[in-house]
Amino acid sequence: MSNTDQLGLLMARLRDLPAAEAVAEVRKYFEGLDRDAAIQLADERPDEVGELDGAPIELRYRANHLRLTRDRNELLAKSTAGEPSGHDEQRLRTLNRLMTPITELGTDQVGRPIPIQRERQFLALDNDGDGKVVEVFGDLRTARNVATSINGIRVDEEDVFAYENYVQALRTEAGPESATIMWMGYDSPDGLDAASPKVAYEAADKFHRFSAGLNAVIRHDARTTALGHSYGSLVTAQAVRMGAEFDNVAFAGSPGLGQDIRTAADLGAPNTRFFAARAPGDYVSYSQWFGRDPAEMPGVVRLQTAGDVSVRGHLQYYRPNSESLRNFGRIVRSDYHAITETGTSVGQETRLAPGISWAGPLRPISTAAGKAFDGVARLTGVRPPSPATTTTSQRRPSEQCRQEGPTR
Repeated sequence: MSNTDQLGLLMARLRDLPAAEAVAEVRKYFEGLDRDAAIQLADERPDEVGELDGAPIELRYRANHLRLTRDRNELLAKSTAGEPSGHDEQRLRTLNRLMTPITELGTDQVGRPIPIQRERQFLALDNDGDGKVVEVFGDLRTARNVATSINGIRVDEEDVFAYENYVQALRTEAGPESATIMWMGYDSPDGLDAASPKVAYEAADKFHRFSAGLNAVIRHDARTTALGHSYGSLVTAQAVRMGAEFDNVAFAGSPGLGQDIRTAADLGAPNTRFFAARAPGDYVSYSQWFGRDPAEMPGVVRLQTAGDVSVRGHLQYYRPNSESLRNFGRIVRSDYHAITETGTSVGQETRLAPGISWAGPLRPISTAAGKAFDGVARLTGVRPPSPATTTTSQRRPSEQCRQEGPTR
């Protein structure tokens, strides 16, 4: 039986396996291939190898670059023939930019930070429809700290360049021993779909499997962090509840983690440290549409966002030199003692006059509406993923350790 036929059988088996078992099967399969056979498989089956959690990262990078080149050339041929739609022309511009090498932070022989230029590194790349992108910044093989950022609603492949600025800023803040990942690995919702948890529940399984594959290919002593923004915080929380393992999990601008999640303990991850950032004026956090605001949950450290650089509303958590971004960097490198906290109330953050807050009267209304919407969704079969059947973690508890990073 050929290697491609064996891969097909493997893919069929993986659908019914739990995340950790599926990753173990993938690793076992590739360990049985020599280097030339593995490269040939990536060249012949790039769509499968490029998305295969647990496969060697170099093979996934190679396979996804082949997919990028193929899809770009197909769109270029349509453009040359005068057949492209407006969407095709926009996607062609996006793929051309994705094929351009980038400059990022590296280190020289003595460990000093220097800019380096390299090809882009994709762990997933689906150019159909809205598109999906999972991109790595830094070296996953050697990084001591690995952070994954999960996006919110109304995001497609054309937004990748805005989001990569956030993720690169996070890596710069975390320090040269860090790698960051931009996980745009699901069809993020828009319109009325964004009011339902359905997409998040489906995406949580994908992110759970991705995290299992990630833990299998990074250093065994690497510290891992997941950072979910907005709707992405719901995806992240539900993946953790399913068994995704991280040393640290941070939520930013969260509309809630699920109607049944009231404390960090409800996530069933006792070896994980939880953090939440809520900036003044962040109406999404105030809404509590998907459940209790994690910034007010027992067991969650509330991060300070106020500082010399203003962070307000829903979209400024990654502003360079802000206390918000600095705290994210401290979390990624496990510099827990340097983290700054706050305890401001909704009333203090949205005060119009003594005793009057613009968010105060609206919050109970939106909270009740979110619960009602969730109840209707459950009647149509939309329910949270099943929690992990065991709370025994395969990762070690977070240690209070500081690693090299910017002095703040």
